[in-house]
Amino acid sequence: MSLSLAAQQEPMEPTVARGKFSAWPFALVERGDNVVRLKGPGDQPATSPPQAWQSPFTLTATDPIYSTGVLFPGSNPPTIDAMSTGNDVIPAANSVGTPAVGLANFNWLALAVTVKNGGTGKNPSILWQEQGKYGSRTGASVLSYYFDGSIGINPRLVDKTVLEASRNHLGYASTSSNDINAMDYGIGLMTCNEGPNLDPLIYTTNEFFFSVTREWANSNSTVAFARHPGTTAAPSLPPHAGTIYRLEWNENATATAGAWSAPEEFVPASDLFWNGYVEESVNDFDVDMLAVCPLTNTIIYSTSRETLGAPSQLMIYTIGGPNPPV
Repeated sequence: MSLSLAAQQEPMEPTVARGKFSAWPFALVERGDNVVRLKGPGDQPATSPPQAWQSPFTLTATDPIYSTGVLFPGSNPPTIDAMSTGNDVIPAANSVGTPAVGLANFNWLALAVTVKNGGTGKNPSILWQEQGKYGSRTGASVLSYYFDGSIGINPRLVDKTVLEASRNHLGYASTSSNDINAMDYGIGLMTCNEGPNLDPLIYTTNEFFFSVTREWANSNSTVAFARHPGTTAAPSLPPHAGTIYRLEWNENATATAGAWSAPEEFVPASDLFWNGYVEESVNDFDVDMLAVCPLTNTIIYSTSRETLGAPSQLMIYTIGGPNPPV
């Protein structure tokens, strides 16, 4: 009753609802950077943005390391455009790309995304509200869409887009230009929640999937970057911004840490794009958002493209499936 009376006496500014992942740690890569950073549990302290990845626990040979120098040894690390540890849980989709939400073990599904600085939304969307706070600096806000048909969660989230973390929640100054280019919750959970409690959420701890930016691929078009899938040969394939790559963590029983394998082509651009688009220049498009689910052999991804008519926005692809993405 006292809260009700206070509300009647002093009008309160409405706040944007935050979703289920607001307190979760996650890893991110800022646009124009090639450093994997770690946002800890809860909100970051004011003006203390996520720093380069490091584990708060003592590492063993089984614990993967996500620092840039370990992920990509050498003097020319790639600029990451999208990433996933393969711990995304994605139900299989039908022929038009609709995930089977609300069936079997897939009770609900949410998709967390960021947009580039300058991204705009329509009134009264969450993105529009973030634009009202930060102007063109909307690229450090994390939003989630909770799919229609989801069950077992608060009904207010179903078929809604909500805020998970704003620029200020991540410790970025309101006037800064930081812009998130890639993100992954799996790295955050494995890094900050050591122990058996992760078993229901984490089922792969030794893989890292990623894409590279169009700019980096184009400027390194003669570099032997990746090896053919299923081989241990030296890398011979040049980078392509439309290809998804994979690293595998190899444990070292005689040392305190293992090492990542050389990049391996996981899904080539020729499988992710069709109608001849892949035959055009590496500058034409790239994979700029990625969620990988080995459990159902399903990938959700998006692309940015320069060629009119090329595929873009969200697509879903079955690894090894006979059908093109939808």
